Amino acid sequence: MIIVDLGCGSKETKVTPQVLEKVSGIKVENSTIVGVDLSSETEYNVDLEKGKLPFRNESVDMFYSSHTFEHLYDIEHIMREIYRCIRPDGLLVVRVPHYSAPNAKTPFHKLYYSYNNSFAHYIPKVIAKKHTEHYSHVRFNYVKRRLRFGRFFRFYAEPLFNLFPLFYERYLSGIFPCDELLFVMKPVK
Repeated sequence: MIIVDLGCGSKETKVTPQVLEKVSGIKVENSTIVGVDLSSETEYNVDLEKGKLPFRNESVDMFYSSHTFEHLYDIEHIMREIYRCIRPDGLLVVRVPHYSAPNAKTPFHKLYYSYNNSFAHYIPKVIAKKHTEHYSHVRFNYVKRRLRFGRFFRFYAEPLFNLFPLFYERYLSGIFPCDELLFVMKPVK
């Protein structure tokens, strides 16, 4: 199994199988994890906004990205590259700060993410409903979407807020900020 950690920083900060299993709930035994970042300290030095990922078409089993997408102005390029490289049965796991998170609004973050709209223009059901098929040829379906909170709220409020995520975002996110969003997606090919 080939897993690509996008925006890992360096070889030392790449995701481990244990962290990946804890975050996504997916077993990743006997896997090779390679890092891709704009750094000479990773296996592959690639500009995620402009560069081409150094993998053959449909050759990667899983892409993982933790707090990288918010640093990009244009996610369409990297989503096209992921879609090109990911196997039809592969997974894309993305963690980004929620727009209400205290650390979401820094000068280094270019985009803000919400539960409902962040990757909606890649989801066929949403595309059909909104008639936005001309935006991109990239298609993914959600396997899992989660609002993730800090320690106190993780045990008490997180299960409730994930039952009603749109209500949470509209009425409660200003009072109880969410730390991050977790998206697990499967390509539609």
